[in-house]
Amino acid sequence: MKDVINRIINADKKSREIVARTLKFKVDSIQKMSDLREKKKTEHINKARQNIKIMESEERKIADMKIKAITDRYNEISENIDKVYYENAGVWVSQIIQRVKEGL
Repeated sequence: MKDVINRIINADKKSREIVARTLKFKVDSIQKMSDLREKKKTEHINKARQNIKIMESEERKIADMKIKAITDRYNEISENIDKVYYENAGVWVSQIIQRVKEGL
């Protein structure tokens, strides 16, 4: 009878050890998953920040090129207006004076 009780006690002890190891494994696994999740999250955030910097740089270059094209076009238009004005200013002034005189 004593032998049966000792076997039951030993079986219970082994079961408790197995349960304790299993619980420790579960806790360790949960912690590892949490650490891995945090690591991956940090990696993704850092990669996203790098991509944003690259995209920002590229977008800035494109915007600068567009601004330069618009500025160049406006300068060209302004030069054409000035050219037409200088070519025709004398004629226009004469026409205005003539029309004023005719109107009087």
